[in-house]
Amino acid sequence: MPTDIELEPVTGKALQEFGRYQSVVYNLPKMVSLLVEPWYSLVGEREQVLGLTRAIICQLAFSHGPDHVQMIVVTSDPDRWDWVKWIPHFGDPRRRDAAGNARMVYTSVREFATEQAELFAGRGSFTPRHASSSAETPTPHHVIISDIEDPQWEYVISSEGVDGVTFFDLTGSPLWTGVPQRVLRFTDSAGVIETLPRDRDTWMVIDDNAWFFALADQMSEADAEQFAHQMAHWRLAEAYEEIGQRVVQLGARDILSYYGIDDAGEIDFNTLWSGSGRRDLLSRSRLRIPFGNRADNGELLFLDMKSLDEGGDGPHGVMSGTTGSGKSSLVRTVIASLMLAHPPEELQFVLADLKGGSAVKPFDGVPHVSRIITDLEDDQALMERFLEAMWGEIARRKEICFSAGVDGAKEYNELRARMKARGEDMPPLPMLVVVIDEFYEWFRIMPTAVDVLDSIGRQGRAYWVHLMMASQTIESRAEKLMENMGYRLVLKAQTAGPRRRPACRTR
Repeated sequence: MPTDIELEPVTGKALQEFGRYQSVVYNLPKMVSLLVEPWYSLVGEREQVLGLTRAIICQLAFSHGPDHVQMIVVTSDPDRWDWVKWIPHFGDPRRRDAAGNARMVYTSVREFATEQAELFAGRGSFTPRHASSSAETPTPHHVIISDIEDPQWEYVISSEGVDGVTFFDLTGSPLWTGVPQRVLRFTDSAGVIETLPRDRDTWMVIDDNAWFFALADQMSEADAEQFAHQMAHWRLAEAYEEIGQRVVQLGARDILSYYGIDDAGEIDFNTLWSGSGRRDLLSRSRLRIPFGNRADNGELLFLDMKSLDEGGDGPHGVMSGTTGSGKSSLVRTVIASLMLAHPPEELQFVLADLKGGSAVKPFDGVPHVSRIITDLEDDQALMERFLEAMWGEIARRKEICFSAGVDGAKEYNELRARMKARGEDMPPLPMLVVVIDEFYEWFRIMPTAVDVLDSIGRQGRAYWVHLMMASQTIESRAEKLMENMGYRLVLKAQTAGPRRRPACRTR
């Protein structure tokens, strides 16, 4: 810029002021990284601190899905935080109440530590992103807001924090403010915040005296509640990671490729069932398996055997096809695909065949299979004992759930996961798929079996008992049972009847 001597004084001064003003951009957002410090302590007037915290919560909820960020409040004043119940990010994915996912708002550190013990299980100390040799961080990241002065925090976290967790302290307690670089302090009523300055590249503190940091956002409780109401009806359709996994699998044109298997003779089952593609027992991908290919473009077809209320096509279903249609091959394919998707401790089978057992005998000795029963048509007493055994299994599962204080298998396994994270063990309650081949012959020999199997299907669904029934034909005797069937896979049929009835959604 020219000197004052080279320009007329008035215009020269105006040019200098213009340059000075334009060298700074005002009202830019100032970021606080959740991946730099294990906690931040907000110190100032109560309403200022709450106003900033509400703004932080709403910005996080707007910019991140619940699969990437989950939030928790621990407070001595739960009424003040009632509005967060509408934000999906505060819903506990492993616990439900009458309104859906239980809200993660706790009134004591003890209650928080008890309910969220699995959050800390197996996690090390907080590692700043810039100091980590790994680009990966635990997902979802948890943001925990401490609005309660409680000495028990010392037993929950250390000065090193918890990996994948960021705390925001609103109390100004010495427990939290003892680390100066983690303190954001309001200095006046206008909302000015000061903190220790950091190097923009290394994040190291460069001065022991606090500098101006930002003019804090302030959000009223009414605005925050209105925002929360707008967020309430949104739910995560599918996690980004699941979408990415599906994109990777899109190129798969056969079932083995879908599971990442190159050679069927050299399958490493430990890797298959414990790797990144493993289906969690409580995840959306549970019981969703490929079973064939589309005739027009070769894409894989999928069957989801979860119940309708969980987004599946089940929990029960039928397969039908005349001699030579490939029904037995289809039965074996579905069974094998389920076995590849889930380890034996999560999925068990009972395989029954009214005739020789060609569809189920190849699975003899597989750890998933509890029992194989064949030639049932020759022994009606064996049929009756089979049904009694099924009732006994349902009764056993009911008793296990009753003893645990839950209503069904899903709630039981959610409770078991929480207890396991605390180092306490509970008996497993795996999914059970009961396969009955040539079931129509059963109904012909023993007509009362229709009502019995219908009752077993209705009562077993809550306890993860799935019926998969196959036959060459489906006629009038099975009408009552069909009302309780979700999916239907029909191959070549003798009549148009089975094909005219609603079939499953294959995805």
